[in-house]
Amino acid sequence: MQINESQDKSWYRAVHRAYLIMKERGYEVIRSMKGDSKFQLVAFDETDIIFVVVKICKAKRLPSYEKALEELAKTRLPENGEIQLWVYEGNRGFHYFNV
Repeated sequence: MQINESQDKSWYRAVHRAYLIMKERGYEVIRSMKGDSKFQLVAFDETDIIFVVVKICKAKRLPSYEKALEELAKTRLPENGEIQLWVYEGNRGFHYFNV
């Protein structure tokens, strides 16, 4: 089932949870709640910049995000930057994918 994540309340909750996790890890976090944004969170500290994409999974089985990861890998980043895909699966929490 295709989900327009920017209009889904569970997506907003997942982005908020991801925001709180990054804050707990000691990062400063900038949040973009626009559905067409490439990244929903940009988290940084003295040495790292992490660009976070948040997706939700409502299926009983975690889908493959191979194509999304390949597209994200094409993104030009600063030397100390990295991209992470976070997939929220309800009660199971987040699955983390490094790009």
